[in-house]
Amino acid sequence: MKKVKMMTVKIAMTAVFLSVIFWSYPVKAHVMLTKEEQDYIDGRSDIKAVSLDGAAPLQYKDENGQIKGISKEVLDLISDMTGLKFKFQLYDSVDEVYNSGADIIFGIPYNYATENMAMSKPFLKTETILYINSSVDPNNL
Repeated sequence: MKKVKMMTVKIAMTAVFLSVIFWSYPVKAHVMLTKEEQDYIDGRSDIKAVSLDGAAPLQYKDENGQIKGISKEVLDLISDMTGLKFKFQLYDSVDEVYNSGADIIFGIPYNYATENMAMSKPFLKTETILYINSSVDPNNL
C-alpha cells in the first residue's frame, strides 16, 4: 500500500512538473504562406510603417525615444508570424505622415483616411463617454 501511494505521488509530481514546463513554453503562431508570398517576403526590404506620435496607448515614443504602443505590437506580431520586417517612424502632423513616402500608415482612424486609402479591418474598437460636471459649460470644452 505504501509503494502504491509513493508511486502515485511520484506520478502526480511528474505530471505537475511537466505541466509547468509545457505551460511556460512560448507558443508562436504560424501563418501558412504560399511559395509566391514567401518569395515576396524573402525578397522584400523593410516596410516603412509610419503614424502620428503622441496617440498613446496606440502609438507613441517613450522617454528614450523608442516607438511603443498597441499598433506597433500588432505589427510586431505580424512580423513574427510572417517574417515581414517593419521600419517604424512617427510624425507630429498628418501632413508629415502623408508626405513621408511610407509603404503603410498604421494606427490611423477612419476619419483621417483619404478617400482612396485601403484600410484593414479595425483591430481595436472603443467608445467614448464624456462626463461633464454641471459647473462646466459644454460649449467651452
